[in-house]
Amino acid sequence: MEIDSVETNNIGKPPKAFISYSWDSDEHREWVVNFAARLRSEGIEVILDQWYVAPGDQLTEFMEREIRENDFVLIVCTPRYKERSDGRIGGVGYEGDILTAEALTARNHKKFIPILRSGEWSDAAPSWLIGRYYIDIRGEKYSEKNYTDLLDTLLNRRPQAPPVNVNVSQARTFLQALPSVGSTSATSAELTNVTYPATTLQGRFRLFDLHEDQSVLQLGQGRAAGLFLLDKKLILICTTIGARLFDFTTGSILWEITCPSLKSDLNRSASMLALASPDEIYLWDLHDGHLAWRVNDSRGQVWLLFKMSAMVRYIS
Repeated sequence: MEIDSVETNNIGKPPKAFISYSWDSDEHREWVVNFAARLRSEGIEVILDQWYVAPGDQLTEFMEREIRENDFVLIVCTPRYKERSDGRIGGVGYEGDILTAEALTARNHKKFIPILRSGEWSDAAPSWLIGRYYIDIRGEKYSEKNYTDLLDTLLNRRPQAPPVNVNVSQARTFLQALPSVGSTSATSAELTNVTYPATTLQGRFRLFDLHEDQSVLQLGQGRAAGLFLLDKKLILICTTIGARLFDFTTGSILWEITCPSLKSDLNRSASMLALASPDEIYLWDLHDGHLAWRVNDSRGQVWLLFKMSAMVRYIS
């Protein structure tokens, strides 16, 4: 069975970033524009007031909306920005109120990325940003290494720790320690009242040691290795190049995992996905899309343990 390619409206959507800055000078404003344009050329949908605000627009509404709705807020820190933010002066001061409130209520601190443009950090950072990891791009010719650090963060391609390889004995201990997620005799009605991690995960994930050109594969290709119906509209399709969750009412793909796979299985709570190649098993945590562990299984012992454990799938 071959799976045709499917166009998606979720995977591949560029990250959005709003830039918060102070109008220190005409030169500084021009630098911000050029910086934003460079980020857009690298695949980041940057929102900048100089491009999106026209005479007559409500500035406060614009600031509130963009801070709330963008994936990231890039905060260009200078001594003047700190002065106006801490003193709650002008637009920067108003943004400061929104930023601190959003950071506290949303608890998504990684959304707010400080960028040091001029001065020392202690003189340029608003008080609520002191102690945070910041990107130093001071100078006319700023550090390309630091810029790449920012870009990798925005594009979700920062280096990831490789999984710890485990042997058969360790895999047995790991599987036995997992809590039972319900009996195999649960009814369909019982299952439909549960929200599964697999249905809320979004994004693109890949095996860390695949080459970049191998990871950029057209979605939906490959020979089918497993099909799992999660609810009335979501189906998990596992193929020889990974797994994808489809919403077949819209034809969109909610997430994909690129990983070699000849056979697959899903645990009962749809929180763990096992993908197996001829010699290895990869166990993916569907709460956040990370590779939980990888084990050599040339004899098929771990796969048998997986099938016999409480990690049994609830739909074949």
